[in-house]
Amino acid sequence: MTSFSPLLEIDYNIHKSNSTFFSDLDVNRSHLVSALFKPALSVSRLGGRLDIALGGTTCIFRKPIKSYQSYEVWSRVLTWDEKWLYIVSHFMLKGRAKPAGITLSTRAGKALYPVSDMTGAVPDGMFASAISRYVFKNGRKTVSPQEVMRDLGLIPEAHVTEQVAQGNGISQPKAEDGIWNYQRIELERQSGMKIAVSFKALDALHGTFSGSSWPALEIL
Repeated sequence: MTSFSPLLEIDYNIHKSNSTFFSDLDVNRSHLVSALFKPALSVSRLGGRLDIALGGTTCIFRKPIKSYQSYEVWSRVLTWDEKWLYIVSHFMLKGRAKPAGITLSTRAGKALYPVSDMTGAVPDGMFASAISRYVFKNGRKTVSPQEVMRDLGLIPEAHVTEQVAQGNGISQPKAEDGIWNYQRIELERQSGMKIAVSFKALDALHGTFSGSSWPALEIL
């Protein structure tokens, strides 16, 4: 997603206001979630059986976006656990980052790109990074992201990859090889969880409320 910082989004520092980053994230994540999970979702009469809800987001600011400066928002699935799907988003200077390619497919098993380097150097042109988490619901029942992604063919079953590999007359690729098999996807998921676990720990914030125990500060 490409945008810029107009007059109504500028704060007293003549920069893009911090609060407006979250509006951009809403739009960008909605595009990503719709592209990946549209067949499973019940929203907007898409015919699916699941609802999806945002369970939290936080943004880490690195550099200010100047007034009327153009930027891009890049989002992708970072990882998932038994309940939450975690999405990472980056605000980048427009034109600074280039994708390795463009695809219309969301099917698993054909990409030949390396596993993400979660400890890599911060790229030039990075303004901010955010992490968000979503939960899938079927009524009141929580549906695991892994189950949803497998149903949609976004990730393979462990045994499916072996059958496909044997049928093509090639050996089962290892996790460090170029093909995104089940083992390689799991390696990426575990790498992402090293970051997501810190975000998950913020659930403890709810227990820090002490408004009924201490005196409140009166502003005169």
